[in-house]
Amino acid sequence: SGWRRSLEIGAVLLVVTAIPAAWLMRDAPADVGLAPYGGTPEPTRAPDRGLFRRAVRRPEFWLLAVTFMVCGVTSNGLVGQHFIAHATEHGFAEVTAANWLAVMGLFNFVGTLISGWLTDRYDPRRLLFAYYSFRGVSLFFLPVIHDNVSIGVFAVLFGLDYIATVPPTIMLCAEAFGRHNAGTVYGWVFAAHQIGAALSAWGAAVIREAAGDYTWAFSAGGGIAIAAGMLVTMIRRPSMSTPAMAT
Repeated sequence: SGWRRSLEIGAVLLVVTAIPAAWLMRDAPADVGLAPYGGTPEPTRAPDRGLFRRAVRRPEFWLLAVTFMVCGVTSNGLVGQHFIAHATEHGFAEVTAANWLAVMGLFNFVGTLISGWLTDRYDPRRLLFAYYSFRGVSLFFLPVIHDNVSIGVFAVLFGLDYIATVPPTIMLCAEAFGRHNAGTVYGWVFAAHQIGAALSAWGAAVIREAAGDYTWAFSAGGGIAIAAGMLVTMIRRPSMSTPAMAT
């Protein structure tokens, strides 16, 4: 019952936080007379009409959606849901595994900030190729963790990569569909991410029950991540005189 109580408390805190956030927060810096950090003031534009209909007809949208779905498959759905169970099967106490998951979350914060800085300076496709490929290699390594050194190395490295895919994905949405449409398009792409996470959480459990451990589940995730890294290089970038800022 302990986890249920924690979930209930977390749900209440989310609701309590959402109310002042919806009341006080604004959607854009222009709403409070400011420009984006590092940007110049410009008129605020609403998303284009018929955007979804046009977006789904373009290969860039589906490449972004599919690769970001893989992000959900390999992060929230696979590692986020099954890391602790996998670690306990390798002799770690649940509390120890949970602590390493917290370390992963800490380095996730660091990695995302670094990724935003890199995205403003380098080709986001190359960054995503590196992130997904590195994630795939990390997942191949996960089945052989056996002590605090090996699990710690995984927690730090995978944590740095956990949400690092977000800034370059948003940048590619802005480049392909316009900055004023980026938030809306990214919302649809993010829906694919969450669908992938849900399917992965269920699928990894099915594989675990059938195979007896998580080796095949994590290996499949590693292969899918590497494939996503290759797929993202197929996204075409428009020629832009002034690149959008990711941070």
